[in-house]
Amino acid sequence: VQGSQAGNYVVEVANGASPSPVLSSNATLTVTYPVANVRLFGTNIVSGRPVTLPIRIAANGNENAVSFSLTYTTTRLNFRTVQLGDFPPGTLLFVNTSQTNLGRLGVTVALPSGATFVPGTQLLSGVTFDAIISLAVSPVITQVSFGDSPMVRGLTDGNALTLPATFTGGSVTLSGTDLEGDDS
Repeated sequence: VQGSQAGNYVVEVANGASPSPVLSSNATLTVTYPVANVRLFGTNIVSGRPVTLPIRIAANGNENAVSFSLTYTTTRLNFRTVQLGDFPPGTLLFVNTSQTNLGRLGVTVALPSGATFVPGTQLLSGVTFDAIISLAVSPVITQVSFGDSPMVRGLTDGNALTLPATFTGGSVTLSGTDLEGDDS
Protein backbone atom coordinates (compact mmCIF):
# COMPACT_ATOMS: atom_id res chain seq x y z
CA VAL A 1 0.00 0.00 0.00
CA GLN A 2 1.34 3.41 -0.96
CA GLY A 3 0.55 6.79 0.59
CA SER A 4 -1.28 7.81 -2.58
CA GLN A 5 -3.79 5.00 -1.95
CA ALA A 6 -5.03 6.46 1.33
CA GLY A 7 -8.64 7.61 1.34
CA ASN A 8 -12.25 6.50 1.68
CA TYR A 9 -13.43 3.25 0.18
CA VAL A 10 -16.91 1.77 -0.30
CA VAL A 11 -17.77 -1.87 -0.94
CA GLU A 12 -20.65 -2.78 -3.26
CA VAL A 13 -22.26 -6.14 -2.52
CA ALA A 14 -24.61 -7.82 -4.98
CA ASN A 15 -25.95 -11.28 -5.69
CA GLY A 16 -28.42 -12.85 -8.11
CA ALA A 17 -31.27 -12.94 -5.54
CA SER A 18 -31.41 -9.17 -4.95
CA PRO A 19 -32.38 -6.74 -7.72
CA SER A 20 -30.12 -3.90 -6.45
CA PRO A 21 -26.62 -3.91 -4.94
CA VAL A 22 -26.02 -2.71 -1.37
CA LEU A 23 -23.28 -0.16 -0.57
CA SER A 24 -21.30 -0.29 2.64
CA SER A 25 -20.53 2.79 4.72
CA ASN A 26 -17.20 4.53 4.08
CA ALA A 27 -14.08 2.71 5.24
CA THR A 28 -11.06 4.97 5.66
CA LEU A 29 -7.63 3.64 4.72
CA THR A 30 -4.78 5.49 6.44
CA VAL A 31 -1.16 4.86 5.46
CA THR A 32 1.33 5.45 8.27
CA TYR A 33 5.00 5.45 7.40
CA PRO A 34 7.54 4.09 9.87
CA VAL A 35 9.88 6.57 11.50
CA ALA A 36 12.80 7.42 9.20
CA ASN A 37 16.28 6.97 10.66
CA VAL A 38 19.32 9.16 10.07
CA ARG A 39 22.47 7.44 11.26
CA LEU A 40 26.15 8.26 11.46
CA PHE A 41 28.39 5.24 11.03
CA GLY A 42 31.55 5.27 13.13
CA THR A 43 34.89 3.68 12.37
CA ASN A 44 38.38 2.87 13.61
CA ILE A 45 41.32 4.95 12.41
CA VAL A 46 44.97 5.51 13.19
CA SER A 47 45.16 8.96 14.79
CA GLY A 48 46.77 11.72 12.77
CA ARG A 49 44.89 10.78 9.59
CA PRO A 50 41.73 12.01 7.91
CA VAL A 51 38.53 10.03 8.51
CA THR A 52 35.27 10.25 6.56
CA LEU A 53 32.13 9.27 8.46
CA PRO A 54 29.14 8.26 6.32
CA ILE A 55 25.71 9.58 7.28
CA ARG A 56 22.86 7.48 5.89
CA ILE A 57 19.10 7.81 5.87
CA ALA A 58 16.66 4.91 5.94
CA ALA A 59 13.95 6.75 4.00
CA ASN A 60 10.31 5.97 3.32
CA GLY A 61 10.18 7.84 0.01
CA ASN A 62 8.15 10.85 1.15
CA GLU A 63 11.07 12.91 2.56
CA ASN A 64 12.44 15.97 0.78
CA ALA A 65 14.94 17.57 3.21
CA VAL A 66 16.90 16.78 6.35
CA SER A 67 18.82 19.07 8.72
CA PHE A 68 21.03 18.22 11.68
CA SER A 69 24.05 19.25 13.67
CA LEU A 70 26.96 17.08 14.65
CA THR A 71 28.78 17.49 17.94
CA TYR A 72 32.32 16.23 18.39
CA THR A 73 35.37 16.76 20.59
CA THR A 74 37.77 19.28 19.06
CA THR A 75 40.73 17.84 20.98
CA ARG A 76 40.20 14.60 19.00
CA LEU A 77 38.71 15.70 15.66
CA ASN A 78 39.04 18.78 13.45
CA PHE A 79 36.36 19.38 10.82
CA ARG A 80 37.61 19.34 7.23
CA THR A 81 34.69 19.04 4.75
CA VAL A 82 31.26 17.58 3.90
CA GLN A 83 30.51 15.70 0.67
CA LEU A 84 26.99 15.24 -0.68
CA GLY A 85 25.66 11.75 -1.40
CA ASP A 86 24.54 10.76 -4.91
CA PHE A 87 21.50 12.97 -5.52
CA PRO A 88 19.91 14.64 -8.56
CA PRO A 89 21.14 17.99 -9.91
CA GLY A 90 19.66 20.88 -7.98
CA THR A 91 20.08 19.19 -4.58
CA LEU A 92 21.17 21.72 -1.97
CA LEU A 93 23.94 20.99 0.52
CA PHE A 94 24.24 23.70 3.14
CA VAL A 95 27.04 23.48 5.71
CA ASN A 96 27.08 25.78 8.75
CA THR A 97 30.63 25.99 10.10
CA SER A 98 30.00 28.91 12.47
CA GLN A 99 30.53 26.73 15.57
CA THR A 100 33.24 24.27 14.49
CA ASN A 101 35.59 25.83 17.06
CA LEU A 102 33.08 24.55 19.66
CA GLY A 103 32.81 21.10 18.09
CA ARG A 104 29.48 21.71 16.36
CA LEU A 105 28.70 21.54 12.66
CA GLY A 106 25.35 22.08 10.91
CA VAL A 107 24.25 20.31 7.70
CA THR A 108 21.16 20.49 5.50
CA VAL A 109 20.45 18.30 2.47
CA ALA A 110 17.42 19.48 0.48
CA LEU A 111 16.25 17.87 -2.75
CA PRO A 112 14.76 19.95 -5.55
CA SER A 113 11.09 20.90 -5.26
CA GLY A 114 8.84 17.89 -5.89
CA ALA A 115 11.65 15.34 -5.43
CA THR A 116 11.83 12.85 -2.56
CA PHE A 117 14.46 10.52 -1.20
CA VAL A 118 14.34 7.06 -2.71
CA PRO A 119 12.77 4.52 -0.32
CA GLY A 120 15.45 2.51 1.47
CA THR A 121 18.89 3.26 2.86
CA GLN A 122 21.10 5.73 1.05
CA LEU A 123 24.13 7.93 1.70
CA LEU A 124 23.15 11.49 2.68
CA SER A 125 26.67 12.79 3.09
CA GLY A 126 30.18 12.01 4.20
CA VAL A 127 31.75 14.23 6.85
CA THR A 128 35.53 14.31 6.88
CA PHE A 129 37.57 15.13 9.97
CA ASP A 130 41.28 15.20 10.64
CA ALA A 131 41.95 12.88 13.58
CA ILE A 132 44.32 14.55 16.06
CA ILE A 133 47.53 12.63 16.78
CA SER A 134 47.25 10.47 19.89
CA LEU A 135 50.21 8.91 21.62
CA ALA A 136 47.95 6.92 23.95
CA VAL A 137 48.84 3.25 24.36
CA SER A 138 45.16 2.20 24.43
CA PRO A 139 42.70 3.24 21.72
CA VAL A 140 40.75 6.43 22.42
CA ILE A 141 37.02 6.47 21.62
CA THR A 142 35.45 9.79 20.73
CA GLN A 143 31.72 10.24 20.17
CA VAL A 144 30.16 12.04 17.22
CA SER A 145 26.54 12.79 18.11
CA PHE A 146 23.57 14.56 16.59
CA GLY A 147 22.59 17.84 18.20
CA ASP A 148 20.49 20.92 17.55
CA SER A 149 23.06 23.72 17.28
CA PRO A 150 23.85 25.46 14.99
CA MET A 151 21.03 23.69 13.06
CA VAL A 152 18.01 21.97 14.58
CA ARG A 153 17.45 18.31 13.70
CA GLY A 154 14.52 17.82 11.38
CA LEU A 155 13.07 15.90 8.47
CA THR A 156 10.45 17.35 6.14
CA ASP A 157 8.34 16.27 3.19
CA GLY A 158 7.87 18.16 -0.08
CA ASN A 159 5.34 20.49 1.57
CA ALA A 160 7.78 21.40 4.37
CA LEU A 161 5.71 19.41 6.88
CA THR A 162 7.69 17.82 9.69
CA LEU A 163 8.10 14.04 9.56
CA PRO A 164 9.09 11.78 12.46
CA ALA A 165 12.74 10.76 12.48
CA THR A 166 15.37 9.32 14.78
CA PHE A 167 18.99 10.44 14.68
CA THR A 168 21.64 7.96 15.82
CA GLY A 169 25.26 9.02 16.38
CA GLY A 170 28.41 6.95 16.30
CA SER A 171 31.99 6.93 17.49
CA VAL A 172 35.50 7.04 16.15
CA THR A 173 38.10 4.82 17.76
CA LEU A 174 41.56 6.38 17.44
CA SER A 175 44.55 4.13 17.83
CA GLY A 176 47.87 5.64 18.86
CA THR A 177 50.36 6.85 16.29
CA ASP A 178 53.94 5.63 16.32
CA LEU A 179 56.15 8.66 15.77
CA GLU A 180 59.63 8.55 14.35
CA GLY A 181 62.30 11.12 14.89
CA ASP A 182 66.03 11.69 14.90
CA ASP A 183 67.73 12.31 18.21
CA SER A 184 70.70 14.40 17.25
